[in-house]
Amino acid sequence: MKDKEKTTISKYLALIILPIFMLAVCAPLLSAQDNQVKKVLVLHSYHHGLSWDDAIDRGIESVFEKSDLDIETQFEYMDTKRIYDPGYLDQLYKIYKYKFRNRRVNGIISTDNNALNFLLKHSNELFPQTPVVFCGVNNFKDVMLKDRSLYTGTVEAIDIRETLDMALKLHPKTKRFVFYGDNSPTYLANKTILGRIIPDYESSIDFIFKDNFNIREITEHIRKLPSNSLIFLISTIRDEQGQLLSFERSAEMMAAVSSVPIYGCWDLFLGHGIVGGKLISGFSQGETAAHMALRILDGEKVENIPVLKESPNRYMFDYKQMQRFGINLTNIPKDSIFINKPHTFYSEHKGLIWSAIVSAAGLVLIIFILASNIIIRRRAEESLRESEERYRTLFEGSRDAIYLNSPEGNFIDANQAMLDLFGYTREEMIRMNAIDIYAYPEDRSKSLNDILQKGFHQDYEIKFKKKMEQRWIVSLPRVCEEQMTEASLDIRVSYETSQIESAWRPNSFRLRRWRPLEYWPEELPMISTISSLLFKVILIWQ
Repeated sequence: MKDKEKTTISKYLALIILPIFMLAVCAPLLSAQDNQVKKVLVLHSYHHGLSWDDAIDRGIESVFEKSDLDIETQFEYMDTKRIYDPGYLDQLYKIYKYKFRNRRVNGIISTDNNALNFLLKHSNELFPQTPVVFCGVNNFKDVMLKDRSLYTGTVEAIDIRETLDMALKLHPKTKRFVFYGDNSPTYLANKTILGRIIPDYESSIDFIFKDNFNIREITEHIRKLPSNSLIFLISTIRDEQGQLLSFERSAEMMAAVSSVPIYGCWDLFLGHGIVGGKLISGFSQGETAAHMALRILDGEKVENIPVLKESPNRYMFDYKQMQRFGINLTNIPKDSIFINKPHTFYSEHKGLIWSAIVSAAGLVLIIFILASNIIIRRRAEESLRESEERYRTLFEGSRDAIYLNSPEGNFIDANQAMLDLFGYTREEMIRMNAIDIYAYPEDRSKSLNDILQKGFHQDYEIKFKKKMEQRWIVSLPRVCEEQMTEASLDIRVSYETSQIESAWRPNSFRLRRWRPLEYWPEELPMISTISSLLFKVILIWQ
């Protein structure tokens, strides 16, 4: 029985340990497979050193360098700008078949029509089941990819019409466009596009094509062009020996002898003699194709990535050529790109200038706020000073007895009439408490409590004492909080002396409200021992 239990436990342990072991062994392999190098072949129609292909390479590399994938890129150049015939293409096929017989790639980027046509014909044999992303393809039609589910890309849709319209807008007196070419596939494809456009212009504009002219013939023809002509570059040019000239060199040689503006379709011509146009960028073509290739290398299916049939073209102009031909900048689209435009201090330091403007505006605002605050404070101080002067004039000049005391009853100030009435000096009174002038201290407490608890106190007499113990009796009428804010108080006074009480006649004076505290500066303490307000005592002798 125990042996059977042991066997059962061993089976369960084996079932648990075996998957863990397999996972530990296979995980590194799976990880290595996910992180393996992705090999990409870039097949160029033309040659290294051609500015168009070089720009495409820069666009591709700019994308791959930022990718998290480990990508190994191999560049192959078919060189069909310099040699292109069936025998040469057959030799290329044999070379690539031998070269890639034992090598597999994860994806292919082809550039321009010749490379795409070569792959459409031979990729099943050379690179079976390998996805292809193309760019720089002229005159693209959907039928070209019939039954080709592993192909996608971006076309080279040159904006000939937009450039024609812009040229006519900038040169409204134009009567003819002149085109030079070398009968290359690119020239023929663009000429086909022009064939569809020309009917919309031929009633007012002549279109002249000079096929297979070498650079010497072209320059001679350009010298004879009338002033109402424009030159439009839609292809590369060859020299007298039939050798291909670079985009830049051909444009420079034509511009050197031309007295009329030259326009083009590629940014490679820009800066070498053309005015501009809506131009195609080789860098943008390579950049777009590389982004598509990354999606495929990351596992996305090719059929989910549609062919991009609109090129990311931009209006670009050479400022020097525009100045040369007196072209008004106001007719140029606002989002256009300019080269050779003089750099003003503002254009070079725009950020710094605006930062300075914002900072200066902020400082001006702060200064304005501070100045306003100073003005307001000065006005308030002036108003306060005037108020204090008026108060001091009334306080000191009044013949009525006036004093100030704190809520605790400590004297703060007293006018001369008050001092004369009680017989104290100012220094003596300030050291005293209001309770010191009450003959009976409990009278002050009773009066305050009545006001605080009942809101009023009834008529009663209060005896005050002077410095020499002379006393008088004050008869107060009924007072409440409401009355304290508006009414004046009439009181009766009789003097007592320790010697001859009958020698004094009863005199009356009126206790009149002076001003509510809220009308005085905040620094002034509570006034009056009864209601926390300032009062004056007006003595009316009878």
